[in-house]
Amino acid sequence: MKGMNIKDLEKEGYKEIEKIDLVNNKKEAMLVNILGFVIVVVMMVFIPLLIKAGFIRSYKDNLILSLIVFSISLILYIPLHEIVHGVVLKCYTNEKLSFGWKFVYAYCGSKEAVVKRGEYYFVALAPLVVFSFVFVLLMALNPTLSFVWYLMEIMNVSGSIGDIYVSVKLCKKKEKDILITDNGTDMSFWSC
Repeated sequence: MKGMNIKDLEKEGYKEIEKIDLVNNKKEAMLVNILGFVIVVVMMVFIPLLIKAGFIRSYKDNLILSLIVFSISLILYIPLHEIVHGVVLKCYTNEKLSFGWKFVYAYCGSKEAVVKRGEYYFVALAPLVVFSFVFVLLMALNPTLSFVWYLMEIMNVSGSIGDIYVSVKLCKKKEKDILITDNGTDMSFWSC
């Protein structure tokens, strides 16, 4: 399968059965952004409880340091999130990857790459898993900045909502032979 590209799909009898466009489909884009916002709100609600329980420390202890570390971390996190997508995608394809920014989405994709369903779950969800582990580890190793790392985890989960959304839609597909193309902001499901 590694090396199959979009040009091979039609030759092999595959047809596009669904397209998800998180930039041009305003309804879908709005839904994903609302879901991301809900995740932020829900996770923020837990902050006082986590502080009271001693799992995270208040940002008030180190306000300036917290602001600096959060700002730098957020700036670094966005491209690193996309790089993780790229590293995993490269495990499954020889096609050229592209990275960029469209509307409110940073992205990694390929105009030519094709991946199987199981591979796509790894590509889509790898940054969520990797950075959740990193931020929980940082909370444990650096309790002084645990509030910052929790905020970064909020950014991680809410920032992965597009990946989660597409993965859930893919999970609901009954076709067994599904292949996926992902340009970064629009994804297509293909089946025979």
